[in-house]
Amino acid sequence: MKKTPPKFHPEFEPNPNWTREYPGQEEILDYLISVAHKYQLYKHIRFSTSVEEVRWDAPSNTWKTKITRLGAKDAEFGEHYTITSNFLVSGVGQLNVPKYPDIQGVDSFKGKSMHSARWDWDYDLRGKRIGIIGNGATAAQIIPEVAKMFKGAAVQHMETQLPGEKYKDMREKLMPKYDMGCKRVIITDDYFPTFTRENVVLETSAIKRITEKGVEVEGEKEHEFDLLIYATGFKTTQFMYPIKIYGTNGKSLDEIWASGASAYLGMTIPSLPNFSMLYGPNTNLGHNSIILMIEAQAMYINALITKIKTARDSGHTLNISPKQSVVDAYNADVQRRLAQSAMRRG
Repeated sequence: MKKTPPKFHPEFEPNPNWTREYPGQEEILDYLISVAHKYQLYKHIRFSTSVEEVRWDAPSNTWKTKITRLGAKDAEFGEHYTITSNFLVSGVGQLNVPKYPDIQGVDSFKGKSMHSARWDWDYDLRGKRIGIIGNGATAAQIIPEVAKMFKGAAVQHMETQLPGEKYKDMREKLMPKYDMGCKRVIITDDYFPTFTRENVVLETSAIKRITEKGVEVEGEKEHEFDLLIYATGFKTTQFMYPIKIYGTNGKSLDEIWASGASAYLGMTIPSLPNFSMLYGPNTNLGHNSIILMIEAQAMYINALITKIKTARDSGHTLNISPKQSVVDAYNADVQRRLAQSAMRRG
């Protein structure tokens, strides 16, 4: 008899009380905190800690995770301690290590500078001249046919918010030179109107260097700022950085991924037994919610953990990791399909 697959409920803990269509960071954070309280997750979380290194211990078939406690607050744990676990899951994601631009003079700016992901909430923005470097998002791929459903709507949206001959030149500057889907599809209703403000200037010339006072672009023109904000994305290929992870025979993840990051279904890796990762290689997307994907991955990982736990409960051990041949075949298929997807044009 054919087994019925487990039901997946993507509607887990929906929030009917959002105050607007595009909630702000504070409102989203409040929602996450409320979910954590409702399901009593705080007792399972250790804050103010840094994972330095993780090693697979073959004799015991367990992972040894070295932890460093941050801050000076007294706790039941010492400054350094080790956690032993039967299964290890990485949930650090891709968008956690800021990427700064490789621009001449980036350290010479005398004003205030910050990355968009490392915001200084104590800095008063009122009355300041602010320069923002970058306006893209993490590169992503979607089905080309979908782009033909959306490109016309995107152009119409721009023409509605930047109407007439007055903003014709600005529309041309803001129009991407690549097909829809080659970068993340950003849904917003206040981006284009920002450029109609008298205190906002759109600069599309290439940056030559950063100076003590601001940014110099081609044409020997310099923009002076009090604050520089780097909206330049993240180091998306360094999935576990700066954590050091060592699998069977002491082989590091850096060695395993010497030719590029890959994982079966974006979650499991050869030489790393009883290990899975959320939001791993080739799982990024630019047209939907990553939360839905993570929920599906969590169900898969939970099935693996259940197998390990069942074996342990019966006095046995079980190591689960994909075969290299399986991962290679999966990755080859992913690359084959990506080669036929929307490509960025020069």
